Amino acid sequence: MPPTAIPIEVVPYQGQISITDSLVAASASMSFINNGYTVLVLSTGAVTPTLTISSVEGDVPGTSDISGALTANKVTMYGPFQPLYWNQGGSVLVTLSNATSVQVACFSFQL
Repeated sequence: MPPTAIPIEVVPYQGQISITDSLVAASASMSFINNGYTVLVLSTGAVTPTLTISSVEGDVPGTSDISGALTANKVTMYGPFQPLYWNQGGSVLVTLSNATSVQVACFSFQL
């Protein structure tokens, strides 16, 4: 089953955007289109899942996956992501060990 696509919100110049209104329910396997100016935001509830953001395996020496347990009741941001190190078919792959009570959003700072 292909990963769930996370919608991308474009942050307007000199504008504002609601992070809370942009959040959607997370799934165990997700991806987002990455242009090199995209950040990933995760909002957790009571659950503390393990997050993995998959790097391009073996392509760039010294690059490895981002992995670790998320903290309960926190909002965390990752990125932006250099496409050479992170894009797999134009997207960044994200997995969660448990997506219960996790919300996610992506924001791009350029078109």
